[in-house]
Amino acid sequence: MTMKSLFEIDSSDFNSQYGVPLDKDYIKQEVCSVNNNKITIRKIIESGMEYSESTESIFDQKDVAEVIISNIEIQFALYQFYVFYNGIENKEDISKTKLTYELCYPKEESKLNHMILINLLSVFDSVNVVYKKDKTIVVATLSSFETKMKIYDIYKRLYKESLLNPFIISFINEKEINKLDYVGASTSIYQYQPCEDELNAIVLNKKEMIFIHFIDQQLALSNYFLFYCVGWNDYDIAMSMTLKKLAKYFRKIFFTSTPDQFLSQLLMIYKA
Repeated sequence: MTMKSLFEIDSSDFNSQYGVPLDKDYIKQEVCSVNNNKITIRKIIESGMEYSESTESIFDQKDVAEVIISNIEIQFALYQFYVFYNGIENKEDISKTKLTYELCYPKEESKLNHMILINLLSVFDSVNVVYKKDKTIVVATLSSFETKMKIYDIYKRLYKESLLNPFIISFINEKEINKLDYVGASTSIYQYQPCEDELNAIVLNKKEMIFIHFIDQQLALSNYFLFYCVGWNDYDIAMSMTLKKLAKYFRKIFFTSTPDQFLSQLLMIYKA
């Protein structure tokens, strides 16, 4: 017998309590890309449609697989890409579609750490860096079909070889089992509340704690953290050791679901 761990909550109450106002304030924006083995950085002026001065520096391409393994924020952004791209039967249908992923870093005074930039540009075609008063947001773009296929193949290999973070491997495993042909509108919200007694004896290993610390950092920067968690039913949720490990450290975990029956779409974690 499994204990009930999902409780539907009123969406209007949820939005009033956890809704986050849109923050448009920023200090400056830059677009970074690689051309002829040089990093080109162009500053976006106020209109957001024009560029001013540009600077260049030598680009030192890093091994893509190593970058993914060693940088949890990049690995997690690419998990979002992998889940989406894996569900596309004919990938040429979106060959010209630009896919963007947001990464959040602690505040930088005026320039993104050079090694972070090198790592990002070793994976993505371009990055838009938005400097805010309290954090730095990077919108990383996969635009070319060749880049998308290369990253997809590398990420798939790392997954098959169990070289990704254990949390991410677990989420992909569930996605492989629970493939959906169609995902409808998310109109229902559920809170995940496992039995406290089940959490006390849980111990995480070093690699799992890397993911926990990553979420902690993101919550400090943005107050919430959300990602694809597609196709889990209530039994999957109740039996998932992965979710129990998350719940040991984060008590405000929610799911969006299809309206007629529980079938997960997004997992959301909020600051306590």
